[in-house]
Amino acid sequence: MRVAITGTKSGIGAAVKHMLLHRGDEVFELNRETVDLENCETLNIDLENCDVLINNAGHELGMGKSFEEMTPEDIISQVNVNLLSPMLLTNKFVKSNKSGLVINITSGTINELKKGVTTYYTVKNGLSKFTDAVAEDLKHRFRFVEVVPRRVATNFFKTSRVPEPDSREYVIAANEVGKVILDVIDNPYLSKVVVKDHRR
Repeated sequence: MRVAITGTKSGIGAAVKHMLLHRGDEVFELNRETVDLENCETLNIDLENCDVLINNAGHELGMGKSFEEMTPEDIISQVNVNLLSPMLLTNKFVKSNKSGLVINITSGTINELKKGVTTYYTVKNGLSKFTDAVAEDLKHRFRFVEVVPRRVATNFFKTSRVPEPDSREYVIAANEVGKVILDVIDNPYLSKVVVKDHRR
């Protein structure tokens, strides 16, 4: 199986990459060395003969700022990396293959409104709705699955200590999310999957 995946340098992407390679799959890494997601330069990427596309890369530029504190560059960068590039890569993937699977990694923040995540919340909700819409549009040839991870222990969500058992600060290891993504690849009956600690 040939799998193209964005954001394999750390976190969920790195975990999935290592698991796929361990079981003998071919991994096509879409990182800064091969594609400029920030400027949406994806059109020269060859996704022909790929079985799976995983849009995993996430960008947190401007996270924690109120919306009025964000620069135009912050906003454009988040929209490009977290929404526009996955849409363009998906377009390239479906044009290059007769069938296949696209997995879009969104975020548990799509169900939470709080300060400092306005743009991130908006673009991840956009990616979620895009997944639903394109799945309906192309369901006879392609499968589209949204994976919604909640508080994963990665560079994106940093935690400085191990939470107390009753603190509600539960985090999930990136490799646990990776296992779920492999289940999605192997099980054609999985659609939207929320990955969270059951205690939250």
